Amino acid sequence: MKIAIVTTSFPRTPSDDAGIFVARLVGALEQESIGGIVIAPKDCDEKYQPHTNFKTIRVGYTVIFRRMLAFGSGILPNIKRNPWAVIQIPGLLFAFMRSLVHHRAEYTLIHANWLINVVPSVCAGLLLGKPVIVTARGEDLRLLRSKLVRVIIQPFLAQVSSIIVVGESLSNELGELLPSLRNRTVTIENGVEPQVPSIDMLHALCKKFSLDSAQKYLVFVGSIIPRKGIEETITILSQLQDPSIELLLCGRLEHSEYVERCKQVAEEVGVGERVHFLGPLPPSDVWGILVMSTIFLSSSEFEGRPNAVLEALSLGIPVVASKIPAHESVIESGYSGHLFSSTEDAVKAIDGLLVDKEKFIQTSENARRSMAGQGWRKTARMYVDVYKSAQEKSGEL
Repeated sequence: MKIAIVTTSFPRTPSDDAGIFVARLVGALEQESIGGIVIAPKDCDEKYQPHTNFKTIRVGYTVIFRRMLAFGSGILPNIKRNPWAVIQIPGLLFAFMRSLVHHRAEYTLIHANWLINVVPSVCAGLLLGKPVIVTARGEDLRLLRSKLVRVIIQPFLAQVSSIIVVGESLSNELGELLPSLRNRTVTIENGVEPQVPSIDMLHALCKKFSLDSAQKYLVFVGSIIPRKGIEETITILSQLQDPSIELLLCGRLEHSEYVERCKQVAEEVGVGERVHFLGPLPPSDVWGILVMSTIFLSSSEFEGRPNAVLEALSLGIPVVASKIPAHESVIESGYSGHLFSSTEDAVKAIDGLLVDKEKFIQTSENARRSMAGQGWRKTARMYVDVYKSAQEKSGEL
């Protein structure tokens, strides 16, 4: 079976985290004897080919101006930061469609990742007579809350064989926003496969970021943007009983105004020296930071599939997280972590875990157990079933 995977981001180097979850899916699909092509935007002049059975095709989408739409913080944040980037959307969509048509002999089904890619994928699919499926993620559902976006995108979604969502909470919301698509919506959760870094790597991270392996750290992994609730996370840190605990924030810092506001909040509540903005890290380094952390803390207001939370759980790190649907779907409060509705509740939960060693150990074991058997091979097999079903319906198989 040959698949064309269309994605607005995909790793450009071995240490790049752009579209990392698409890349992990592609790797797992290869293990299931699936091949084909990956079509992604060209950032510079990348020649990186991360997979064997899938050829990565990088497409340019501007002629005169520099490319400013894809990569970095992502399409929506890039447009918010620089509204002129919106003029490059037609070029990107056309470049995707042109590449799909040009490479039509190399695949039998199109898999669009993120809603924006359903437009060129459906256009090419109708032109070539090839089935299309789409994977929608958290940001896509946020977009669909806009009536204008639903009006524009629904005719394209009506042409796809299946709409994959990466979490049950997203499936429920999609069903409410677009009821006519419920019978074609399938939930396939992202996989998680814990990676324990070597001692040498941990030593290197400690040296790089001036960390102490004996120190207790709270950690958050994700872009430092308003909806992640970083200000509340810093406030929680400031109210803990143990004044020596520090906070590691791992993620993109492109939203400079918000980053500065968070630093100001940290100074105002007296924890400026205990909050560390590590910036974006290669996936291997993220695993290392997680291993050195004590508790994962997330005050996020919205998530699709909280992948960093899953990674923390898989390593046996207790998670204290805001009570939102995405967190509720993966954390059993009082078992593998704690869900909180207020700053006070979060502080009480963290203090309780740090004081009660037996409770901490049991929560850690429960966290690791909750992620057992959730690898990417399982995710890939579910996608293969959807691919086969789509091709059977179209008469391709």
